[in-house]
Amino acid sequence: MHSTGGRRCCWSLILFLCFLAGPSLAAQAIRLHVDLTDAPRNIYHAHLQFPAHSGEMSLVFPKWIPGNHRPSGPLGGLTGIRMEAAGHTLSWQRDAVEMYEFHVNVPAGVDTLDVSLDAITTLDSAGGGGPAASSNLLDLNWNAVVLYPKGAKSDDVSLVPSVTLPAGWKFGTALPVATTAGDNVEFSPVSLTTLIDSPLIAGAHY
Repeated sequence: MHSTGGRRCCWSLILFLCFLAGPSLAAQAIRLHVDLTDAPRNIYHAHLQFPAHSGEMSLVFPKWIPGNHRPSGPLGGLTGIRMEAAGHTLSWQRDAVEMYEFHVNVPAGVDTLDVSLDAITTLDSAGGGGPAASSNLLDLNWNAVVLYPKGAKSDDVSLVPSVTLPAGWKFGTALPVATTAGDNVEFSPVSLTTLIDSPLIAGAHY
């Protein structure tokens, strides 16, 4: 039998390790902000901040989407990709074989990679064939506006998502809200799996 004192020491050690791991895990989260103010034109503007390391990084666009039985990630709507580090624009390349994969060389001494991209959503309504937005409502499928590190499992990728809505629009989503300020909403950190499974809908008359 274990003594009460032994159990206390064990729990104290576990709590101490969790305390140490907490900030480290939070620091590894990808920040994703989506500007939806151009939604009536079916354009979503996204900005991602990745924890980075010097050398080559490979990022991928979601290819296999839950509920679809083919590689249906809307790659054709992905445009305007720009990668930066420490205020400098970086050259990037699409993989010669896997079109959903992108490569970039991160300079030494850099710990954050900034990526901007646009999603043209005229054919991206919840995996269907219609537009994702109109002048009065929108449907944000997060897989259309996100990249993530190659080889990572979606359950292991943590993101802090946020959005800027068109002025005065209201929204609904399964994501837990962390803060709101006017038309800006930040959600609590979630896994990539949860994010893609939690679309956001919004409208002028929600």
